[in-house]
Amino acid sequence: MTRPTLLTWAIALVLSSCLLHGVDGFASTDTITWGGDNSRTGYQDNHNMDPDIVGSPQFGQLFRTKLPGNYNNLGPESTYAQPLVYTLNKDNKQYVYILTNQNNLYQLEAKTGVIVNQRSLHIPFLTSDLDGCVDVNPTVGVTGTGVIDPATETMYFTAKTYKQGYTKGRLNGEYWFHAVDLNTLQDRAGFPKSMEGIIFRNNPNRMFISGNQHQRPGLLQAGKYIYAGFASHCVQGGKEKNTVPGGGVWMSGGGLAYEAGSMYFATGNGYASQLKNTPVQGRTPPTALEEAAVNARINDDGTITPIDFFMPWEKVDLDGADKDLGTTPLQLLPSSKFSCPNTKRIGIVTGKSGKTYWLNLDNLGGYQMGPKQFDAVPQQFLNENSVYAGAGVMPLDAGYVYINVIKYKTHVWKFGCDANGNVAFTRAGDTAETNAYVLGVGHGTTTSLNGREGSGLLWTSDVEGLNLRIYKAVPESGSLTMINSFNVPGSMKFGRPVFGDGTCYVASNLGYIYGFGSPVNLPLNCTAPSTFGTVNLGENSAPQMVSCMANINTQVTNVDLLGNTNFVFSGLPPFPMSVSKGSTFTFQATFAPKQVGPLSSSAVVNTTNSQLGFSISTPVKLIGTGNSKLPLLLISPNTVSFSGIITGQMPVGANQTAVLQNLGNSTLTISSLLFSVEGETGPWIQPNDTSSGDKAIGPYTLYNLPKTIAPQTSAYIPVNFNPKTNGNSKVFMQVNSDGGNGVLDIIGTSSTTPKLLIEFQSLDGQNWVNYTSGVPFTFGDIFQGTTVTRKMRFTNIGGPNAAALSVTVSKPPYGVQGIVGAANNVDLAEGTVLQSGQSATADLYCAVPRSQVNVDPYNGTAQWTLNTGDPNLGKQFIQFFCNAVSEQLGPLASNGSALYRYNGCAKDNTPGRQLPKQIYGDMKDNTNGKCISACSGEGYKIAATQYTSECWCGNTMPLVFVDEAQCSYRCTRAVNQTCGGNGEFRQGGQYMSLFSTAQALPNTGSPPPADDPTPVNPGPVNPGVQPQRIGNFTFAGCYAEGTNGRALNGKTRAQDTNTLDTCAAFCSGFKYFGTEYGRECYCGDALSTGSTMDGIDQSDCKMGCAANSTQLCGAGNRLSIYIYNPDGNYTAPSTMTTQPATTASPTSAGPTPTGPSVVQRAGTFTYSRCVTEASGMRALSGKAYFDDKLTVEMCASVCAGFSMMGVEYGRECYCGASTNAGSVNTTESDCSMLCGGNKFQYCGNGNRLNLYTLAPYSTSTAVTSTSPSVVSTSSSASSTAAVSSALLATTSSAISSASDTFVSSSISASSASSTASLTIASSASLLSSSSSTSFLASSTSSSVSSSVSATSISSASASDSTSYSSSSATSSASSSASSSAPSTSTSPASSMISTSSTIISTVTSSTTPIPTSSTAPTSPTSTVVSSSSSVISSTTSTSSGPSVPTVSGYAYQGCYKEPSGRRGLPDKVFAYDSMTLESCAVNCTNYAWFGVEYGRECYCGASLDSGASKTSGTTFNGACNKPCGGNSNQICGDRSMFSLFYSSDPAKIDGPPKIVDGNANYTYYGCVAEPKTGRALVDRNGSYPSMTVPQCLTWASSKGYKYAGLEYSTECWGGNTLNPDATNKTNATCSMYCGGNQRTYCGGPTLLSLYITNSTLISSGASS
Repeated sequence: MTRPTLLTWAIALVLSSCLLHGVDGFASTDTITWGGDNSRTGYQDNHNMDPDIVGSPQFGQLFRTKLPGNYNNLGPESTYAQPLVYTLNKDNKQYVYILTNQNNLYQLEAKTGVIVNQRSLHIPFLTSDLDGCVDVNPTVGVTGTGVIDPATETMYFTAKTYKQGYTKGRLNGEYWFHAVDLNTLQDRAGFPKSMEGIIFRNNPNRMFISGNQHQRPGLLQAGKYIYAGFASHCVQGGKEKNTVPGGGVWMSGGGLAYEAGSMYFATGNGYASQLKNTPVQGRTPPTALEEAAVNARINDDGTITPIDFFMPWEKVDLDGADKDLGTTPLQLLPSSKFSCPNTKRIGIVTGKSGKTYWLNLDNLGGYQMGPKQFDAVPQQFLNENSVYAGAGVMPLDAGYVYINVIKYKTHVWKFGCDANGNVAFTRAGDTAETNAYVLGVGHGTTTSLNGREGSGLLWTSDVEGLNLRIYKAVPESGSLTMINSFNVPGSMKFGRPVFGDGTCYVASNLGYIYGFGSPVNLPLNCTAPSTFGTVNLGENSAPQMVSCMANINTQVTNVDLLGNTNFVFSGLPPFPMSVSKGSTFTFQATFAPKQVGPLSSSAVVNTTNSQLGFSISTPVKLIGTGNSKLPLLLISPNTVSFSGIITGQMPVGANQTAVLQNLGNSTLTISSLLFSVEGETGPWIQPNDTSSGDKAIGPYTLYNLPKTIAPQTSAYIPVNFNPKTNGNSKVFMQVNSDGGNGVLDIIGTSSTTPKLLIEFQSLDGQNWVNYTSGVPFTFGDIFQGTTVTRKMRFTNIGGPNAAALSVTVSKPPYGVQGIVGAANNVDLAEGTVLQSGQSATADLYCAVPRSQVNVDPYNGTAQWTLNTGDPNLGKQFIQFFCNAVSEQLGPLASNGSALYRYNGCAKDNTPGRQLPKQIYGDMKDNTNGKCISACSGEGYKIAATQYTSECWCGNTMPLVFVDEAQCSYRCTRAVNQTCGGNGEFRQGGQYMSLFSTAQALPNTGSPPPADDPTPVNPGPVNPGVQPQRIGNFTFAGCYAEGTNGRALNGKTRAQDTNTLDTCAAFCSGFKYFGTEYGRECYCGDALSTGSTMDGIDQSDCKMGCAANSTQLCGAGNRLSIYIYNPDGNYTAPSTMTTQPATTASPTSAGPTPTGPSVVQRAGTFTYSRCVTEASGMRALSGKAYFDDKLTVEMCASVCAGFSMMGVEYGRECYCGASTNAGSVNTTESDCSMLCGGNKFQYCGNGNRLNLYTLAPYSTSTAVTSTSPSVVSTSSSASSTAAVSSALLATTSSAISSASDTFVSSSISASSASSTASLTIASSASLLSSSSSTSFLASSTSSSVSSSVSATSISSASASDSTSYSSSSATSSASSSASSSAPSTSTSPASSMISTSSTIISTVTSSTTPIPTSSTAPTSPTSTVVSSSSSVISSTTSTSSGPSVPTVSGYAYQGCYKEPSGRRGLPDKVFAYDSMTLESCAVNCTNYAWFGVEYGRECYCGASLDSGASKTSGTTFNGACNKPCGGNSNQICGDRSMFSLFYSSDPAKIDGPPKIVDGNANYTYYGCVAEPKTGRALVDRNGSYPSMTVPQCLTWASSKGYKYAGLEYSTECWGGNTLNPDATNKTNATCSMYCGGNQRTYCGGPTLLSLYITNSTLISSGASS
C-alpha cells in the first residue's frame, strides 16, 4: 500500500547520523533531552532535589546570567528551546547549554552560570517575514529543544536562518540541522546540513520549504536516528500547490515521545477532514492525521509508519474553532505505577478545547469508535479552559497527574483502577494559586529525592505572578502546599524547569538564565530509618535510631519536628551541645499515626556554626503509613462539578467519576444512600431506578453504587450529566456506613452556545463599528508624527443562558514592523474567557512616524488571527488599515495634493550653490510651506529649506541627493518639519530639504548656472471656493456662532482630515452640517439662538478645509452651513429658524474671544510654562489621554490627583508628579497649536506642552501678614488745592509683614458743593517702588484738609492693596481693598502715593502733554500724594500741562468705546488670560497704537478708527474698570471698551494704510469683486508674504498685461481681459494690508485692488 501522509503542512523529519550510538554513559544528574527522558512526563528522580532543602531559606537564586546577544538591536535573546545539562568527560564538570531565538549557542558553568564559550550559528530569521505571526518574536532561530548523544558528546538541533546572500523574505528562509561537539561548540564533520528542498518520501509531490515551517517540538533520538516535528507558523501554511492545510506537530514545544520501537505525538487542527463523521478503527489510520494522537512505528531504515491513532469525535468542530488537540505532547505514564488490568499502558494528552484524554497506548481508540459514535477512550475530563502545558506526572505514593489550566488552578488527579479493572483517575485537589490569565503556564515537572516515597515535588513555571512555584506533590486536604516560589521576570511561555546536580535552571525572554539551588553545605550528616512501615491508628511503632555525625565543629541547639505530628522524639541529649568534627550523637524517633495513608515529617537539627558556608539546620526525613483496623470511609473528591456543557451537544452526556474509598482493614458496609436536590442535610427524596439498578436524579445518573467495599480498596462511581434544558442543577448523595458517613456534592451548569460580537471604535471614537468578515477595520487618515489608538471589543452576545466564550486562537499584531500594531499581547489573548454579556477590549494603534511634508500618502496594515468557541464564526483574519498622510503645503492640485513634491535631501556646495536664489532667512518663522509659497510666488519650480532658517529657490535640480539622515534640522517655526541639515554620521556638509514641481529641469551633470532660467508660474494656489452642493446637502450661507453656545449641537468632531465631504458623511441623518476653523465639523437639526447670517459678510467664511484647501470650511467664529436638500432646489433665506442653545454657557461673562490664548487656570491647575518633551520619553509619564476634542479643562479633569498636567499637539493630555529628565523650558510661541475642542485655547504643539501645576494661584502681589492691626483716624480742614487725580505706584515684588500696624485715614474736605472721603489701608512698613511700576486706581476730591486728628483705634485684617473711593458733586462714598482686586479700577500713572504712620503730605504736579496726532485723544493729568498721620502739607506746582503715564514708550490716551460693528484697532489681535499692559505693548511693537480690552484682549493698529469714542467718568480711567488678567493692579479696558495707548516713534506704523496710486505704467482703478465662477484675471504670479503693489505691477508689466490686481494681501494676478462678471466695490471693501508693506492695501478675500495701464479703457463688465 502507499505510505500514508503523516502531515501536510508539518513533517516529522528523519535525520540520520553516523555519529549516533545510543543514550548511555552520561552523569546521573544530567538532562540531555526535553523533559528528562523519552516518556516526556517530566518526572526526574536523579537531581538531588531534597524537599526539606528546597522548601527552606537555604534554597535560592544562585546566579542570573545575561546572554549578550541583541541582533540588529531588536532586543534581548529568548530561550524557547529548553536548556540541556551535560557533564563533560574531559574535566568531569557539569555545563548548561543554551540555544536562543537569535541563533546563538552558549556554554555555562552549571554551578556559577559563567559563560565559558559561545558561538553565533547564523543570522536569525525575522518574524516580520511571517505575515503578522508573532508567536515567536522578533526573531526565529533555534526554538526546538535539541538532544544530546552522550556517547559522542554531540548535541543535535535545528536552526532557522536565511539562504546565503539573503537577510529577509519568507521564502528565502532556510533550516539547518546541526551536530555540535559539546567540548568546542563547533559542528562535527559534514555538518550542518541544509533541509531546504527535501522531497517527502510519503508524497513526492511535496517538498520541505523552510520559510513556511517552524520546528518547535523537542527532538527525539531513537537509536541512530534523530526525529524533528514541524508545523507552520500560526497555522498559516504555505503557498505550495497540491497541498491541503493539515495538522502540524508543535505541542507547545513538548518532545516527541518514544517507547519500544514506537514514536508518539499529537497533532493540531487541519482542514482535510477526510473522515467527516465516518467511524474509523485506530489500527487503520487515515492519510491525513489532524487533531490526532498518533502511534508511529519506527522502521529499520528510520522511516515511520502510523499504526494507531485517536481523533476526538468532534474533530470537525475542533478544526473550525482552532482547538488543537496537539497543544500538549502525548505523554507516556510510567506503567510501573499507572497500570490497570484492562489498560496496561496509559498515555495522556490535553487539547486547546480543555479536554484531558487518558488513552490506552495499546489501542488509542480511532475516530468515533465509542458508544453512539463518541470517543473510545478509558477516561476524559473537560477542564474550565484551554490547556497548552503537558501534564506533570508523579509515579510515587498513590500516583498523581497535574493539569495546568490557563486562568484557572492546577488540578490534581489521583490514579486508581475500578472494580472492573478500568482506569479511574479521580480529582484529588487543586493549587491555591491561579495560573496566568494569558499564555502560557509551563509544562508540569516533578522531582523526587532518588525515588523516595514522600519526597515528590511539583515544579510549575508561569508567565505571570510567582513565575516559579514549587509544591509538595501529594495533596493535603484537597490542596497542594506551596513550599517555595521565585520571581523570574520574562519567564518563557510553555517553559519547563531544567535540572542539574541540585540546581534548577529557568530561562527568560529578557536575555537571562537563572540558576536556583542551595549555596551552602550541611554541618551534620544524619542517617535515619528509610521507613517506619505500617502502624495502626492509636498505636506506636518501635523507636528507631537517628544518628548524626558532625562535618565541622558545631553546636547543636535543639531538634524540631517539621510537618505533621505523627512522629515523636525521645532520648534527646541535653541542648545546647558542642559537637566536634567527626563526633556522633543519636536520638530516637517513634511513629504514632493519627491518620491513615502515607505520612512524612522531618526532624530538623538546628546548629550554631563558627565556620562560614554551612547551613544552620540539617533535615532528617521520617516516613510511615497510617492504618485503620476498622473500616474507614473517604469520599474523593467530595464535589463533582460539570461546567462548559452545551445543552444537547453531547447526546450521551458528560461523565466524571467519584470514588468511595475504604481506608480501613475491615470490610465497609453501606447502610443507606440518601439523595437531595436542595442541600447536604436534605430534605431527602427517592431517586429513579434505571433498568440496570443505577440511580437517576434529574439530569444526573450515578452508576455502580456499591453496598460493601473491601478493605483498602475503592469503589468508582461514574456520574453522568445529560441536561435537556439550560441552567444550573445539583444533587447531594449522603453515604451512611459502618466506616463513617460522608456527602458527595454534584453540581452542573448547561448552556447555549456562545456568540461573539467583534467591534472597532469608529473614527470619531464615539461609536462602534461591527466587524464584517473580509472588511478591514480602519483608522482613517492619520497625519505624520501622530499616534492614534483605538479599541477592538469582543462581547459574548449568546444570551442570558450562553456558555462562556473562550478565545482559542489569538495572534495579535504585537511587536510587528509597520505603523499598525497591537499595544500588547495580553489583552484578548488566547485563554481569554468571556461570560455571557461580558466584554473585553484590546488597544490597537496607528503610529505614523514624523516625515517631511508634501510626500505621498501610504498605508499600513496588520492582521489579527482569531478563533473562538463561537461555533458559527470560525477562524477570522481581522485586518486593520491606516492611511498615513502628510501635510500638503504650498500650491495644491485639484485633488488637494501639493504641486511641489518632496524630492529628498540634496547636498549643497558641490562645488557651488545648487540653487541660485536665497529668497529669505528667517530665524524665527521658517517652515517648508512658507518657503514653497515664497519660491512659488517668485515663479520658481524648486524650493528648498536649509540650515533651519534659509529658503532657496531655483529651476534646475541639484547634482547630488544623499541619505535622509543628513537632513535632520528642525524648521525654526515647525519642529515636526525638517529644514535641511549639516550632516550626520561624521559626514560634513550642507544639505537642503528640496521640493519641486513636475516642471523642474533635470540636472545635466554640471552645476546649475548662476542665473537660473527665468522663473515660471507653477499654477494657482488654493483657489478656495464654496461648493454649492455636497452630496445631498446645499450651501445655506456663512453663519455666525450661537450667542451662548454652538450653532449646531447634535454632534461634533475636529480633525486635520476635515473636508466638506467628510463632514457631510459624518453628519448623515442630520438636517444641517457646518464647518468651522478649517478642521471642525458640527451637526444638528436646528441652529441655536444667535446663529444667523444677518449682518454677516458672506466672504468671512474664507478658511480652507484642513485636508482640502480648495474648499472653504468657515473661519474663526464663522460656519459654512449646509442644509439637507436631496432634490437640490433649496434657496438660502436671509434668516433661518433657530433654537435655544443646549450647550453650557461660558464660565465667565464677556464677549466671544477674538483669538486663541493660553488658559491660565483649569480646575486646580495653574499655567506654568511651555516645555519640551523629555529625552527618550514623555515629559509627564503618570497618565495619558487622547481626544480630538480636547480642551484644557478636560485635561485638568483627567489629571485630577496629579500635581502636573500638560496639553500637547492639540489633542493629547499628560499627567504626572514631575517632569522627566530632558524636558526643558522653551519659548511661549512654540506652544501655538489650538486645542481640538476649543479653538480659543492653546494646547502645546508637536513635542511641546503647555505645562500646568498645582502651585497656588493669585491675581495680586503676594503679601504675608501676621496679626495686623488697623488704626483709624479722621481729619477735617479746608484747602484750595484741587486734586484731580490721586495715583499710587507700588513695588511689583512681594511685601512681607509680621505684626504690622495699618493706618486707615478718613479725610473729609469741602469746596463748593463737593465732598469726598478717602480711605487708605496700607502697610506701616516701607513700600518701595521698583523700576517696573504698576498703576493703581485713583480717587478724585475737591480739596484735601490740612489737619488731622485721631479718633479711634480698632483691630482688623489688612489687605495687600490700597483702594480709594471718590465722589463728585454732593455724593460721598468709601471702599476698602480686597485681596483679589481693587474695588475701583486701576489706571496708569506716573506719580506715587507713599503712606506711613508719621507724615502725610500732598503734592500736586503736572507736566507737558506728549504731542499726539490730529486724531489722538488728549492725555489725563496725574498727581503725586504723600500723607502722614501727624502733619499734612499741601504743595502745588504747575507747568505747561499735565503729564501722561507711559508703558514701553506708549502714552496712555484714555478709555475708548469700540465703534459699532468693527474694531477700533483692527490690525492685529492677541488674547491672553495673563494679559498685562507691558505684554500688549510688546505684541504691538510695530504699531503706533495699542489697546487692552476686557482684561485679556490686546489690539494693535496703525490708526484709531474714527468711530471709536472716548468714555467719560469720574476717574482717570473713565469707564474702563476691568483689571488686567496678569496684573490686577492695572486696568485693561472693560466690556467693548479699551484702554488706549499711543507711541509717536517714527519707526512704528502710524496712520491708516493708503491706496497706492500706481506707477508710470499703471493707474489704480478701484476695488473689484471676483465673479461667482472663474477668476477676474486668469494669470497668477504667486502668493508670498512679501507682496507689495510695485512688485506686482512690475511683474504685470513684464508680461505685457493690461490689468494687474492684488488680492488677499499676498496674491498677484494679471491678464489682458477682465472677466465681465467681476463687480465694482467701494475702495473701503479692499481692506487687507499688503504682506510686504502694511501701510498699503492689497485687496481682500475674493477682492482685487485693480490696476490698469494708462492707455486701457475699462470694460463695461467692470464699470459702474
